[in-house]
Amino acid sequence: MTGPFLAKVPRGWLILACIGLIALNMRGPFVAVAPVVDSLKRDLGFSPWNSGC
Repeated sequence: MTGPFLAKVPRGWLILACIGLIALNMRGPFVAVAPVVDSLKRDLGFSPWNSGC
C-alpha cells in the first residue's frame, strides 16, 4: 500500500517534507544552548571581545 501512495505524491512535496522534518529535528540543539550561554560565558571567562570569533 505504501508503494502506490508514494508514487502519486509529487517529488517536490516529498523533498519539502523531508527538509521540514530535518529542520524540526535540528531545532532542539540550537534552541537548547540559549538559556545556558550566560553560564558558559561566566564559567569559561569569555568577554564580548573574544566571543565573536
